[in-house]
Amino acid sequence: MDETQYEDQRLSLILQAVKIYDPKIVRPDVLAVRPKASARLGSLTANMLKLILKNDKQVNKSLEFIKTNWDSGKSSFVRPEAQEIVKKLSEKYNLGLLANQPIATKEKLKQAGVLQYFKFQDVSEDFNLRKPDPKFFQAIFKATGADPKKSAIIDDNIERGLLPAKKLNMTTVWFKLEDRDTPDNIDFTVSSLNELLKIVQLTVKGNTLE
Repeated sequence: MDETQYEDQRLSLILQAVKIYDPKIVRPDVLAVRPKASARLGSLTANMLKLILKNDKQVNKSLEFIKTNWDSGKSSFVRPEAQEIVKKLSEKYNLGLLANQPIATKEKLKQAGVLQYFKFQDVSEDFNLRKPDPKFFQAIFKATGADPKKSAIIDDNIERGLLPAKKLNMTTVWFKLEDRDTPDNIDFTVSSLNELLKIVQLTVKGNTLE
């Protein structure tokens, strides 16, 4: 899923909301708290607000502001090249979703002709859990019977997806969408889906998740 528009809207609305309480805050201040917020359990948006604002009342008011002004048209979408890439990967690997997504996302994947290539199709809402909660990862491996040491994860959020996966000895592939240094413990970095085909034989033998 491409969540570029979704994330940009999240950042923009968070900035608008917190400026009500502190006009000096700028976009880089919001971006700066994202890694720390990502590593915490719970809603990423709420976590970011809690790191910026002074009290729960301001956080709750800001969440109301974001909900009221959210444009559902700027949601995640399936990348045009996804079907071809996922189809090729599915010919060699067992693919599964390990994603913080609502159940409705599966319909988007189905309409894009992508879902059929995923052997495991449950998402976070199916489990009422989400990354970075270790319980979510454990539930996925219990459901699939996959071996973490023979599995790989592709994620655009280092703290929310890749670092927890690395603790399970998974192979980690960072889909880089932001300008920051790559941590030493990330195995591979890509900036397009096509790059996955170039590195996939270097990653793992066995099951591949997400």
